Parts: sequence; C-alpha cells; structure tokens
Amino acid sequence: MNMANILITKETRAGESRVALIPADVKKLANKGYKIYIEQNAGTAAGYPDQEYENAGAEIRYINQYSVENFKKLFANINIIVRVKRPDTQREKLENQALSQGMIMIGALDPLEKHSSHINEYHQAGIHAYSIDQMQLAHDDPMNILASMSKIAGRLALLDALDKFHSTIKKVVIIGFGIVGYSAFMEARSKNLPTTVIINNSNQANEITQHGGNILLLDTNADLQQQQTVIKQALSDADIVITSARRANQPAPLLIPRDTLLHMHKGSVVVDMALSEGGNVEGSEHDATRILGNEITVTNTSGYPKAVPHEASQLWSTASRLFILSLAENKNVLRSC
Repeated sequence: MNMANILITKETRAGESRVALIPADVKKLANKGYKIYIEQNAGTAAGYPDQEYENAGAEIRYINQYSVENFKKLFANINIIVRVKRPDTQREKLENQALSQGMIMIGALDPLEKHSSHINEYHQAGIHAYSIDQMQLAHDDPMNILASMSKIAGRLALLDALDKFHSTIKKVVIIGFGIVGYSAFMEARSKNLPTTVIINNSNQANEITQHGGNILLLDTNADLQQQQTVIKQALSDADIVITSARRANQPAPLLIPRDTLLHMHKGSVVVDMALSEGGNVEGSEHDATRILGNEITVTNTSGYPKAVPHEASQLWSTASRLFILSLAENKNVLRSC
C-alpha cells in the first residue's frame, strides 16, 4: 500500500468517548508520510483536543449536519477511515452511501451482528472493512485490542464491585484466570485484599501463589453440577466475586445458579464478566445491576473501558497504528469483513 490519507472519525455511539488514534500516534504516522485528517472534536471527550492533533500534523475536518453530501465532503480523498466503533444508526446509513470504492475502514465493526445490513452495504460500496477486534493474536500482542480492553475491564470490574460493597472486605473470589480474571486479581492484590482464585488449570497456580493469592483447583473431570457444588461452598463467605470463566467458541458455563446466590451472605457483590458468552451467573443481565438470591448484588457492565477513555484510547491507538503499518507492509493480518 502506498502512503495514504487517513481520517479519524468522531465516535457517535451512546457512551463512547474513545478515539481511534491519539496525537502521539498521529505524529508517528505523519512522520512516515501519511496525511492525517481528523473530524472536529473527535478526541476531545477522551482528553485529546483538536489543537494537539494539529500540533502532531493532522488537519481538522468539519461536518455541520448529517447528509450524504456532507459525508462525501468529509470522506473526500480519504483512503483509510479509522474509528473505534461503528457510528450510530442514523449516521451509519448516510455514511454508507458516501463511501467510495477501494476505501479501507478500520475499527470494531461488528461483522457477526445479526439483523444488520452494514456488512452488505460495505460490500456494495466496494470498501475493505477490517474489524480489528476479530484478529486471532497472542495476548501480549499490542494489536490485540480485545486483550488490551480486557485488562482494563478486569481492573475496573474489581473497583466497581468495591464501590458497590458497603463493608470491610474479608474475601474476594476470582473465577477464571484469563486476561479479565488476571487483571481483577492483580488489582485485588495491589489493595492487599484476601483473594482466592478458582481455576481448572494447575499451570496457573504458581503465578497466583507468588502474588499472595489462594487457589481452589476444580476437577476437570467433574461435571457441571459437581463444579457448581464446589463453587457454592467457596462463595459462602465471599464478599466480592468476579467471574469470567469461558472457553473459545463455547457458551460460558453456568457456575453460579440461583441456589448458590441464596447460599451467599447478604450484601455480597457478584460481577458477571462472561455475559457476552451467556454468563456464569443465573439471572445476570447485560449492563444491569440486579438484587438476587440472598440480597446479592449481581452486576454486568459491557463497557468498562469506556469509563477511562483517555487510557483506553492510548491502547486502541497503538493497535490502530500498528494495523495500518501492517497493511502498508502487505502483511496478511486479517481478511476484510
């Protein structure tokens, strides 16, 4: 790919304040010969004002009202559109009529979303859409945006639970030790909270004990009901539970049924971070806090990283920049949507 003109769009989804490229990465791309444009105030909500982008070499573009013609002006001579998420429905419908054949769009573009025609509209417009959250990458690869956001989510899940629990913390239980669980565990230990991690992989034990955590190792040969029984006993005196147990391409196991919630002591807080795969907690709901069982607070927040847009944008921007450079080097990073 030759050097291209890049447009950073303003996010318009409800609650979305992140930005896909921050000024530091704009400068790095500009130094490599890219011409960067940014929609007015695209980074302001994340703490990156227009002036910082201009200082980094970007040019501000303006859109005063939504219309196909105005979006055509916004996209004029643009080769790459980079964003965090798809725009709101009204804007997306108009944008898709203003796209030019051969354009590249980069972001978290929901290629698997049901009941949406946006992927077909991309194809009809002749653009190449890359959903960077769908890449299969190592957890420590800076282009792995899901891993980066999961680290933030795990930490914020623990902090959210602490905010919702109104007494002295005597026991935190972490179920699952993937990226979310690990991040929640490290946040708990940084606060010297007594923490037990429930795992089914003995290889993770050393890392947990080295940081002062306790371990409950599930029998991998046990059926779901047997695992539920073991977890029920472990949660009887838990104050905070962060659960994120899941397996690739499988529904999340129901590890905390209502009977377990009835067995826990009043006022405990359970954060179900596996809800996008079906959930580990019976009765949990997307982006909702409910009182269940023995007056247990069961909560889920899908957008924890949105709460820290400045920090989250730094990680997202690194992934965007590296992806753009990978395309320029003709690396086979990901097939378009």
